[in-house]
Amino acid sequence: MRKGFGALAERPKKEPILSTLSAADTQRVLIQMFDFLKHEDHAQFLSQMAIRRYLNGEGKGAIVAAPWQDPDPEIVPTHYMVESELQEAGLAYATVIDSLRRYKPHSSFVFIYWERNEPETMAACQVISRNIGVAA
Repeated sequence: MRKGFGALAERPKKEPILSTLSAADTQRVLIQMFDFLKHEDHAQFLSQMAIRRYLNGEGKGAIVAAPWQDPDPEIVPTHYMVESELQEAGLAYATVIDSLRRYKPHSSFVFIYWERNEPETMAACQVISRNIGVAA
């Protein structure tokens, strides 16, 4: 085994992402998520909410939209949840925690579109760039 600058480090093997949703359900929910983000520029408003909460000392967190509480895109409840709150809600999946660790609050935010009142049916978690926004 070589040592020094030329050494090749073994990368840990990542487990595949497990989902309780079928491929069709995943696609359907992703479409709903992006429709919600595009509605009246929700993505821009939510990014401002995320940066404001982060700067107020709450730390890194995720914006969680809960359309199961009210499907009307005008009044879908959204919450800023830090890691401990995500764990309490059952939303602290490995991909969510990894996203929280990687994103830069000044340029992006973590968004979770939680379709149903059961954590295992969480639809999507995505780091969204404040600069790029959502593709049309």
